Amino acid sequence: MKHLLAVLFIFSLAVTVRADVVMEFIDYPSDQNGHSISGTVTLAGAGICDPCSPSDFVGFNLNVTGPLGFATSGTSTNILISPIGTSGITADGTKLVWAESPEEAIIQFSGSGGFLLYQSRPHSGGAGPLLPIYRAVGGGNLVWNSVLPVDISRTIAAVPEPSAFLYFLLLGTSIGCWKNRHQVLSLVKTKRQ
Repeated sequence: MKHLLAVLFIFSLAVTVRADVVMEFIDYPSDQNGHSISGTVTLAGAGICDPCSPSDFVGFNLNVTGPLGFATSGTSTNILISPIGTSGITADGTKLVWAESPEEAIIQFSGSGGFLLYQSRPHSGGAGPLLPIYRAVGGGNLVWNSVLPVDISRTIAAVPEPSAFLYFLLLGTSIGCWKNRHQVLSLVKTKRQ
């Protein structure tokens, strides 16, 4: 019986409603001039917005490691989305995406230590699809300024996958309950008599 209660408790944790959604920034090392990125961005409520505006965010923290590394953080007031209501910035509760859009779109995470910018802007000649610009500036230094491949998924941040520990804990508990099902059934029969 205690195994059954443990399984029910663990499953109740899995379906607990979250107040906010925390996503991890995606690292694109080949486009970051020898730097790595880590940190989180928190979206309010269920983390769903289409299009997103700064009020859909709670805040962020960002760490860039490498020769010109920096760290910065901020709240929704430190997140710039321009133009507001652009169709280019969306979130579905599992990932924040800077989508290909027919209009220019900017999302910038800016704090006292520096900023991270995702921008769709026209080619200098104005012809062709919008260029996906990916830029970081820290401590007054340009850390990277890349044009991402047009076909990149453009995921800015995503909810991390559940840990393997939780998976094996659920699996082990389920197996334990399955093995002891006869004891549980005999207890139920005994109580009925």
